[in-house]
Amino acid sequence: MYIHIVDWFSSNGPWIRSKLIAEDEITSLGNTIEQRRQLDSYNSNLVINLSDTYTNSGTEEQQVAIQDFSFYASRVADPITPFVVRIDGENNFTVLAVGKTRENYNNGGNRLLFDNGYTTTVILQPGETLAAGFLDAYADGSGGGIGSVIPHERGKKRDRLWYSGGPNGGDSGAIVVGQSPTPGSETYTELRRDYSYNIEFAVGETKIVLGNSIVSRRQLDSYSANMVINLSDTYTNTGSDKQSIALQEFSFYAEKLADPVTPFVVRIDGENSFTVLAVGTTQENYNIGANVVSFLAGETAMVVLNPGETLATGFIDANADGSGGGYGSVIPHKRGKKRDRLWYSGGLYGDDAGALEVGASPIPGSETYTSLYRDYSYSISLAW
Repeated sequence: MYIHIVDWFSSNGPWIRSKLIAEDEITSLGNTIEQRRQLDSYNSNLVINLSDTYTNSGTEEQQVAIQDFSFYASRVADPITPFVVRIDGENNFTVLAVGKTRENYNNGGNRLLFDNGYTTTVILQPGETLAAGFLDAYADGSGGGIGSVIPHERGKKRDRLWYSGGPNGGDSGAIVVGQSPTPGSETYTELRRDYSYNIEFAVGETKIVLGNSIVSRRQLDSYSANMVINLSDTYTNTGSDKQSIALQEFSFYAEKLADPVTPFVVRIDGENSFTVLAVGTTQENYNIGANVVSFLAGETAMVVLNPGETLATGFIDANADGSGGGYGSVIPHKRGKKRDRLWYSGGLYGDDAGALEVGASPIPGSETYTSLYRDYSYSISLAW
C-alpha cells in the first residue's frame, strides 16, 4: 500500500501579483510503479483498490483535482483506462471520473496525465470516500482481449480489491460517469493483490489572482476598441513537470455600460510574441461597478503550462472575433511609469480591437503599442 502526501509548489515572488488563497496537497492512491511477479491470465480485468482510499474527514465539501495516472506495463497489449469511484457502501460504487484510455504507452514505467491535458475535478462531501481503479479496455468495455498489461503480486497482506473480468475480450465490464461500474463475466470482492499503478490528485487548491484590485480609477480609454495583455502580472511554471491550471474567475470594474468585454489568457513565447491558450465568455450583461463572473460560463477552462512557460492575462472590448465593439471602453485604468507594462492594440473605431483564436497569435488591431504602462481594473484567478 502506498499513500504519499507532499506540499504542492506555490509562489508569490516579485514577478507575480498574486494572492495565495490555499495550499495544495498531492495524494497518490496505489502502489509503486515497478515490475512485479505476475500478470492476469484473464484478458479482461477491471480493478478497484479498496485498501488505498481517500476520505474527506472534514466538515465541508472538498474539491479534488485528478491529475496523473502512473502504471507499469509488463508488455504492450490491451488499452488501459483509469477511473475513480466514490464508495457508497460494501461493494457499492459510483464512477466519478474516467480518464483518457492509453494505447500508446511504453514497456516499463508510464506517468501520464489522467485526462491528457485537462485536470478532472470531482467533489467529495464530508465523510465520502474516493478509490482508484483501471480496466484493460476502453471505458465501454471494448478493445480488450490482447492480454493484461499491469503486473501484480499476490498475498494476504496485499491490497484488497473489487475485481471483475474474464478470459475473453469483452469480459471486463464497463464504466460510465455517474453510474455503478458494470460488472464483467466474473466478480470477486476479496482478492488481495498489489497492482503497479497509482492515481495522483490534489486536495484543496492553490489559487492566485493575476491583475489589479477591482476599483474605480481615473481614466477610460478614448479609443472605442481595445485589446490589453498584462506583461507585469504573469505566472511561470518553475517546476519540472507539466502543470494543469484551471481558469476560474474574471473580475472587472465597469465605469459604464458600453462595449462587450471578453477575457483571455496567452502563453508568452518571446518579446511581443504570444499564443492564445483560452478565451473566456464574453460579458455583455454586466453591472456598473465591480463584476465577478466565471471565466468560462458553465464549465472550468483548463490550460497546460510546460516547465518554464509563462502565462499572461488580457481582455478585449469586443467579442473574441473583434465584432460588437464601438460603444466605448468599459474598464478604467491609471497611468504612470510604475504601473503595469502592457501589450496594447486598438483604435478609434469599433472593429479596430483585433481578434482572438485559441492556438494562434492575437490578431492586432489598427494600432499596437508594446510598452504602455497602465493599471487596469481587472483580474483573472487561476487554481491548481
